[in-house]
Amino acid sequence: MKTSAKWLLPAGLGLLLSTSPAQAALRDSLISIRSGASMDEVVAILGTPGDRSFFGSAEAWQYCETGFANDFFVTVWFSNGQVAGLTTENYAGNAILCENNFRAVDWGQLPADVVIEFR
Repeated sequence: MKTSAKWLLPAGLGLLLSTSPAQAALRDSLISIRSGASMDEVVAILGTPGDRSFFGSAEAWQYCETGFANDFFVTVWFSNGQVAGLTTENYAGNAILCENNFRAVDWGQLPADVVIEFR
């Protein structure tokens, strides 16, 4: 029985350390982002994005939080200045700050019902 207890402590500790308080705060804030929200509303909830990318009339804003074991990334997708959707990803942390690891936006993840206009 003592052997099992030795293995349970590290496993439980791993779960505890996998998400930082900052990551939990960012995840909780995502609940307030609604489809159709304006860019100003998103800034009021999440703050200034760490990265912005453009593709025709679509825009992607990236946010991140550095964690203990991984980094948490959020992409907020906009179409014509309104939230069209969001995606989240976790990556193993390999830098001191996640801001150093924003990835190129994968426009294939843009919500399917978004129409992109080029002018």
